[in-house]
Amino acid sequence: MKTAKTLTVGLVTLLSVLFAGTTAGQLVLTGTNYFQDFNGIESGLPDGWTVRIGATANAVGTIQAWGLASSSPYSNWWANTSGRFGNHASTVSDYGTNFLGTEPTAVQQTNANRALGIRQTSSFGDPGAAFVLKIQDTAGRGNFQLSLDLLMLSVQPRSTTWTIDYGIGESPANFIAVATYSDPGVFGATRTNISFGSALDNQTEPVWIRIVALSSSTGSGNRDTFGIDNFSLSWEEITQVNPVEIVAHPQSRTNTAGSTAVFTVQATGTGPLYYQWRKDGTDLFDDGVKILGANLPVLYVSNVLAADIGGYNVVVTNAISSQTSQLATLTVIDPAIRTGPTPLSRTNMPGDTANFYATAAGTSPLSQQWYFNWTNLIEGATGNSLNVTNVQLANEGLYMMVVSNEFGMVTSAPARLNVLSVPANLIARWDFNDTNQPATSPPPAIGVGTAAPVGLGIGGTNCHYASGSFSDPAAVLGLTNAGWNTQFYPTNAAQSNKMVGVQFNVSTVGYKDILIAWEERHSATASRYQRFQYTTNGTDFVDGPVITYTDPGLAFWLYSVDLSGVPGVNNNPDFAWRLVIEFESTATGSGEDKYVGVTGTYGGGNSGGTIRYDLMTIYGNPLGIAPEPIPLQIQLVGTNVVLSWSNPAFVLESASIVTGPYNTVTDATSPYTVPATNHAQFFRLRWQP
Repeated sequence: MKTAKTLTVGLVTLLSVLFAGTTAGQLVLTGTNYFQDFNGIESGLPDGWTVRIGATANAVGTIQAWGLASSSPYSNWWANTSGRFGNHASTVSDYGTNFLGTEPTAVQQTNANRALGIRQTSSFGDPGAAFVLKIQDTAGRGNFQLSLDLLMLSVQPRSTTWTIDYGIGESPANFIAVATYSDPGVFGATRTNISFGSALDNQTEPVWIRIVALSSSTGSGNRDTFGIDNFSLSWEEITQVNPVEIVAHPQSRTNTAGSTAVFTVQATGTGPLYYQWRKDGTDLFDDGVKILGANLPVLYVSNVLAADIGGYNVVVTNAISSQTSQLATLTVIDPAIRTGPTPLSRTNMPGDTANFYATAAGTSPLSQQWYFNWTNLIEGATGNSLNVTNVQLANEGLYMMVVSNEFGMVTSAPARLNVLSVPANLIARWDFNDTNQPATSPPPAIGVGTAAPVGLGIGGTNCHYASGSFSDPAAVLGLTNAGWNTQFYPTNAAQSNKMVGVQFNVSTVGYKDILIAWEERHSATASRYQRFQYTTNGTDFVDGPVITYTDPGLAFWLYSVDLSGVPGVNNNPDFAWRLVIEFESTATGSGEDKYVGVTGTYGGGNSGGTIRYDLMTIYGNPLGIAPEPIPLQIQLVGTNVVLSWSNPAFVLESASIVTGPYNTVTDATSPYTVPATNHAQFFRLRWQP
């Protein structure tokens, strides 16, 4: 934080006296250098100099009258009045000794070494204050170098960043920054040296150099007094002028509707080089919406549509010649689907919501319609997003979006919805939507169990609630939809492999065929690898599969682990599972003994790596004893075979040979009729609890 310096000054009446220079013309360069020390500005600003407010990166700003206090030709460093530009003492006294910043007003006013300065206020020059030099032209000159002193004359709590930039032309459309000055927080001068390279070389139009406050000050309280001094500009003479030659022509391209087409040209020759882009022979102009760079080497045509189809070229000119580029053709696919260009396939748990998304673009009016399995129109699904609620096996299939307008129709590539096959009973589920519950131990929304972070003694995780998965039915209903966000994972320096993450405890008493399913998303700097572990005694955890997250879009994805082949987890009051981050070496069998990020550098500690969970669910089938087998009655009735059985707990299966394989006969109930054929068909009953 900056320390304010207080100057004790007498109270004076500040009456504005205007001086010449408010409409200063422009500086005419002579020789090979220009120097300005601002020591005579009590009688007016030097030629070419103005002080302005309202300056932006695209506007030079509005000239302000140059006025001084009537009681003195000078201003003290700290003028606690409305904002204004002023004639201030510089940082060096007329005896050649550096000031300390605490000198009284009388000493400041009699100092012969002057500086051009400003005190901003919320209503004056913050942002937009500028010290501006306008040069008539730089014809025949090049290699411009600038050296100047940037002065902190009164250090106050609020800070301003000043930019040194330049513009070309009588009314420049944009200014190019070459350096910035940040408040050092101490009184004194900072010498700044800048090379303009070839940017100002041989310009036949006016050249502007500004020291400007483009951004608002930061902090609170009073603002600094800032000034400039010892402005020194040097250059060299340029004698050789080379004609324009285009060395790289713009290339034809094909764009989808709604995207940005970019054309570039490379040309050589003595500067300045002037560019004029054209479409079908007509000059283009920057309009702030569609066209940008009409007079630059790179042309941007935004949000392209069918109307933008055509031929684009550019005329490049300098002082002695011009050359026209080859024609580049723009082809636009209109209408278009711009996400992917397909919605992403996905797998959901039964009862959840499957969300598909695709962005349509093209010439209006534009029509969108979602379809299921190519031909089944989904009523009301006419936007970018499609929600398939309460998904069941009947919803499995392909989903696509069709977009049309007057120029044609386009269909997205299909996205497939798979519904996860799960056991009959949902034992417990965490949806994390009750954000009033403690984030370190969120209870399940369904069933009984506990959840907690793991590895707190090693660095551990910090838990809180954040936005949840769109698969949560609460999202469609407009209810609270949260997920369990974990962060502050250990650094790579910690001995923590497979020891830090989250743990869930749920009794499986009365259940078998256990399946765990959940959704999660990682940040770019979170660990790419996790290990699923489980325990049958509540203490000793066994490694299960590696969970690998690689989505660069950082969305929620469904993961599941089938434990039906592990008898020890069945009917177990001590069953628990956890997800812990893992080194690349042990997760993949190769690589380094450290964590790696999803798409960026791993961000352990407080660096921002997060893993978020939602819809953590455990399923199981109830334990039971199969009933005694019952006979399958087979009877020939006319040209049909009728199959009958008495217990609906059995399902009918069929095979073409007696040894199988047998497949479930869909929707078969007793009695079941099939046509009698010349081909053998075998049937059996299987108990399904």
